[in-house]
Amino acid sequence: MCKSHYKMSGLVLNNDSVIRAMESDVGGVFIPVSLNKDDSYNAKSSIASLEQLGAIYSHVQNIIKQMGESLHQGKIDANPLFGDNLDACKYCDYSNICGISPADKHHEATKLDKEEVLSILTEDDQQESAGETSER
Repeated sequence: MCKSHYKMSGLVLNNDSVIRAMESDVGGVFIPVSLNKDDSYNAKSSIASLEQLGAIYSHVQNIIKQMGESLHQGKIDANPLFGDNLDACKYCDYSNICGISPADKHHEATKLDKEEVLSILTEDDQQESAGETSER
């Protein structure tokens, strides 16, 4: 089996000691990070700052909170995600029961690159922090 089969996907903390601890030569074999000849990170490297990872964490926590509140209120509408080569119903255990199709109520996947996503999440995190401060 080739080494690329074991390569992680996702984001790695933009911290040299963390990255080198994960893959000493930073060759991009096991983690999605590699170095240029000048020891800078390759443009295709999947790295994020601690602030960006914090924004992702906050966003996920808010989604989980909203989902829990919706479930508690009895809101369990089917609203699957569809998009290019993406069909959320494909793996759903309840697809035979609900019978929803792409023509029904759903939301579309928006294709964004890493920088766009991180920018949106960081802005959202800053707005939420400002809202919490004004509520106190």
